[in-house]
Amino acid sequence: MKTKYDESLREQRQKILSRVLDFVPHDGWTEKSLLKGIQDSGIEKEELYRIFPSGVSDIIEFWSLEIDKEMSLALEKMNLKELKIRERIFTSVKWRLMALESDKESLRRALLHLGQPNNMILGMKCLYRTVDEIWFVSGDTSTDFNFYSKRGLLAAVYSSTILFWLDDKSDDCKETWSFLNRRIDDVLKIPKMTSKLSNLSSPHVPNPSRLISQIREQFLEGRRF
Repeated sequence: MKTKYDESLREQRQKILSRVLDFVPHDGWTEKSLLKGIQDSGIEKEELYRIFPSGVSDIIEFWSLEIDKEMSLALEKMNLKELKIRERIFTSVKWRLMALESDKESLRRALLHLGQPNNMILGMKCLYRTVDEIWFVSGDTSTDFNFYSKRGLLAAVYSSTILFWLDDKSDDCKETWSFLNRRIDDVLKIPKMTSKLSNLSSPHVPNPSRLISQIREQFLEGRRF
């Protein structure tokens, strides 16, 4: 089956992304960063919008996809199914954040970009894709209402933990891992998961229940890559 991104295109995208990330902390996720990155990559700048047709939004989505893939491969090797469910989730979220440790400022700026009204659907799709991947690699096989509630709850936990982590100055991010543990404990203590969805939401975090209903079909349409 033909993949969404053939390997040659993926290699070009990876090459450009690695260079663009050097400029984002200073120039933000802008066309300026993209042009500097493609120049450093040795690829003709005229190729930029063939490789990333939607420019900045495309490269941010590709970055998220790549980290999700790396996360899945790493977590599969850990055999998470031997752990308790809370430990699977904790390990998965921690791994993904640590993978972004050297790119914190780039992530902060990506969230600002995705938080703009015209980019919020993309932001929710990236979030959904990540939490869906975490549940998948953790061995979740639910198909009923639990499928939606689990992803909604994890979206809220993951989103709030990212915001906490971005400003965490503690040694080895110990405060973040304590925060993550508390959020997971909170979720596991609540028998009525739908009420927990609203409790974990904030004005700065996409509403998880709305996220699930709005983007699941869009996500499934674009999942073949």
